[in-house]
Amino acid sequence: MDTQARSSATQGLTDENRELYGLIPRNIQYISHNSFELPNTEETLFGETETVQREVPKWINFLGAPEETKSVHRTTERLTEEKEAHLFLWYNYTKYRLGKLTERQAERPSTEQANNIILWYQRAKTAQADIVNANLGLVIAMAKRTKIPHIDFLALISEGNMILLRAIEKFDISRGFRFSTYACRAILK
Repeated sequence: MDTQARSSATQGLTDENRELYGLIPRNIQYISHNSFELPNTEETLFGETETVQREVPKWINFLGAPEETKSVHRTTERLTEEKEAHLFLWYNYTKYRLGKLTERQAERPSTEQANNIILWYQRAKTAQADIVNANLGLVIAMAKRTKIPHIDFLALISEGNMILLRAIEKFDISRGFRFSTYACRAILK
């Protein structure tokens, strides 16, 4: 999309949304699933209302805590296999929709599509944050297991968090594995 067309598409956006729109990549990568093409997928994943409340267990980590300190989990509930599958489908479906919208926007820009792109981008970021929050304990557990001389524990955590983000982008729920299996191996490498 040329600069003039892009500018006209963002004309009706608020300054905040215009800035956010400028940050959204135009080539969206996602893990496809056979359900994405079905007509009722969006309703199944999101329900009838705009706001979807997902309960995702969150980890509390104490930055700067020594390696021997136990991680504290806010709830005793873990992400079930069903919730995990739903969350990854939700995440990849938001990116799928975002990709379709950005393709259409490149062909025929409009302010309405720009607003939809922003909505789906925010949904994708929310889903990604939920997945990260549910799996931060993996990074800490793997960092505690890894003993590398002359490497600070917080540096291991930082690197583990980056690997966790990459693992989320590449994980395919349809292969039948749990995310923890996939992510732990990636983090330990």
